[in-house]
Amino acid sequence: MGSKKKTLREKYENRPCMELSKHFADISSGAIQVPRTDILPDQEFLSQGDDIKEYCNVYKRNMAPFYKHYCASIPFVFEEQCRIGMALLRMARRLPDEQVLTFYETDSQDGTSARTLAELASGKVITLTNGLHTVNKKNFEELCRHPFSYFYLGYFCDITPQLIRTLPNSNVFADGFDVIYDNATSQFYDKDRLEQ
Repeated sequence: MGSKKKTLREKYENRPCMELSKHFADISSGAIQVPRTDILPDQEFLSQGDDIKEYCNVYKRNMAPFYKHYCASIPFVFEEQCRIGMALLRMARRLPDEQVLTFYETDSQDGTSARTLAELASGKVITLTNGLHTVNKKNFEELCRHPFSYFYLGYFCDITPQLIRTLPNSNVFADGFDVIYDNATSQFYDKDRLEQ
C-alpha cells in the first residue's frame, strides 16, 4: 500500500524553501540584497503613453524592499508587472459603474502589484494578496494608500471560501475572483513538476 498523498498545505509547510524563510524575510525587510541603484523601467516601454508612465511611477512608489529586489533581479519584470496591471486597469474601467473587478495575486509578498492596480482603479478593482512574513504585512499596511486592497498573512493554499468569509469586506470576494494571478514560484514549493 502506498503512502498517503500530502495535502497542498502539508507540502507547503514542508517545502524545500522553508530553510530560506529567514533569508526571504531579510530581503523583505531590506536587511540584505538591496539594489545599489534606482529601479527604472525601460525608456522604450515608457514611450507607449502617459498612462504607462503614470502606472510605472505609482508602481515604483509602492515598492517595498522585496519588490525592489525582485525588479532589480529579473530583467523586464518591472515592465511585465506594469503591462499586466495596465491591461487589467483598462478592463476594469470598461465595466458598468456598479461592477468591480476582483483580483487575487498569490504569494506577492507585500502586494506591490495588487496595491498599485487597486489604487489607480479608485475602487473599480478590489484586491487580495498574501505573504508569508510579518514584514510583508507591515510593508503592505504602511504602503497601502487606499481601502481597496486586502492582505492575508499565510499560504496561498489557505485562501478558501471559508477563510474569505472571515476577511474584512468579505462579501466582495464571496463569488471568488474575476482574476487570479499566480505569482508563486513553484520550484520553491515542490520538485514535482508534473503535479504542478
